[in-house]
Amino acid sequence: MIQYKKFRYIFPKISIDAQYILYPSLTDWGRVRMDLQINMSYEFFKDFNVGLSFYDSYDNRPSAKAASTNDFGINFTIGYIFGK
Repeated sequence: MIQYKKFRYIFPKISIDAQYILYPSLTDWGRVRMDLQINMSYEFFKDFNVGLSFYDSYDNRPSAKAASTNDFGINFTIGYIFGK
């Protein structure tokens, strides 16, 4: 597992978090899986932030024959913190 975090908590608050995991199967020789996730957030105004996330999951031998070997996506978030 490789993990990287970078943040700044003075205005504007910025946070970047990346995680990469590569793990071989112990019971199915030659099967390799990988997970990648990157999260970013930025505070535009006090207590109002936006974020962007990317994820990717890979399996060179998925358990279902019709399943894809790769699954990925992007998420966009808008948030507000109430009652600090």
